[in-house]
Amino acid sequence: MLDRLEEAGLVERVRPTRGDRRRVTVQLTKSGRSAAAGFWDDLHDRLARLAGEYSKGEVRLLRDFLRRASAILDGRELQPTPDERPEQDVVPSPFANRETIRMAPSPRRPAAPPPRRVR
Repeated sequence: MLDRLEEAGLVERVRPTRGDRRRVTVQLTKSGRSAAAGFWDDLHDRLARLAGEYSKGEVRLLRDFLRRASAILDGRELQPTPDERPEQDVVPSPFANRETIRMAPSPRRPAAPPPRRVR
């Protein structure tokens, strides 16, 4: 992959002046930085448009979820911040698990009817 990126002029391999000659640092070139900036700018614009499809309350809920999920991944647990508590009928349960979360209806879509059993 590095060979292809280097051939495209997006990265360059830089060898340190001292030390181990087997060691190589890969750096973005000017055109590589420009391509990366374009990628992130486009991603930012698309995500901003997506966020615009949600209400302020939904955005607060998503922000709180992502903040708390990130903390869990870091080995911590956070409580909801008072200004980011969801303004919905759903009451968080300390007993939530994968099964209850999977079965919870989405606020954006009506709950699916239970599957019919075929005899």
